[in-house]
Amino acid sequence: MFSISTTSEKLYYITCNPLIDIYHIGEITNSVLKCGQPFILYSNDIDSICSLIFCRYNLEDSDENISWEFGWSVYTDEVEIDSIITVVNSFDFINISKIKHPINDEWAIPFNEVLFSGLPRGSEKDYLLNKATASVIEGRRFDKETMINGGWV
Repeated sequence: MFSISTTSEKLYYITCNPLIDIYHIGEITNSVLKCGQPFILYSNDIDSICSLIFCRYNLEDSDENISWEFGWSVYTDEVEIDSIITVVNSFDFINISKIKHPINDEWAIPFNEVLFSGLPRGSEKDYLLNKATASVIEGRRFDKETMINGGWV
């Protein structure tokens, strides 16, 4: 389980949009981090958040970083996706936001299997796993290539 310490330790972040291979790693120097990326992780331990995003990484040379495979769950009901986002963002080490299809009334959120394994047990994790499973069963889970070919970028 990951959590953010309230001590004066450094606080690190990773912001990313795995759909277009944008990843930023840094240290939070003030109390607010705003970015346009749909996925942000926070921790006092940079290695803990890097391990949730990258299967191999080098903090000195980001060209060597290889990310875990991300999937995208697509929804046509904005209220439903907003409720999922609210649950995900209730964990103190993660913040996600939806992306909108440029033409269709569809919204998508990123996920990866490694991140799910890092979530603490409980009703929130169960809810998210049920939603993730439903998106696979209902044919609303897509990989990066399918999203790109579907006009999301």
